[in-house]
Formats: sequence, structure tokens, C-alpha cells
Amino acid sequence: MRNGIDLSTLRYRERMGWDKIDALVTPPTNQQKATDQQIIDCEKLGMTIRRSAYFLGINKTALRLRIKKLGINWSGKGEPINRQS
Repeated sequence: MRNGIDLSTLRYRERMGWDKIDALVTPPTNQQKATDQQIIDCEKLGMTIRRSAYFLGINKTALRLRIKKLGINWSGKGEPINRQS
């Protein structure tokens, strides 16, 4: 265990394409509920989805599903999830 992170978690994060520093220093998140308003407000901060999920204390996949459900065009760094054509 390094920095409170299990080796299996670190390996999983690397397989998922996490940046090595993020994988080492991001503590495991406890799954919490984020309100729709918290997600909308977080989008305005311009963070990536991964960092936003950490900030909100929820799983990245769960955040992606909520973004899609809410119809948010995520404008954080990187590609937006919902492109309006």
C-alpha cells in the first residue's frame, strides 16, 4: 500500500489510463450522492470529468451517466461528452 492506495487500485487506475501522479495521489473515493445542482455547478469550474468526479466524491462512470441524464454539454478540459450537432 502506497499513500493509502492498494496496489490493485493503482494497477487498475493505470490500466484505465490514469496519469501516474493522479493514480498515486488520488485517494479512493467513498461513493456519495451528488445532487444535480452540485454536478451543474461543478461543470462551471472547467475541470476534467475525472477531477470533477473526485471533487464531487463520486465514481467517474457514475458522473458520466449523470451528465448524460442531465443533458449537460461538459465543457471541462478535454472532449465534451454530449456534442450538440
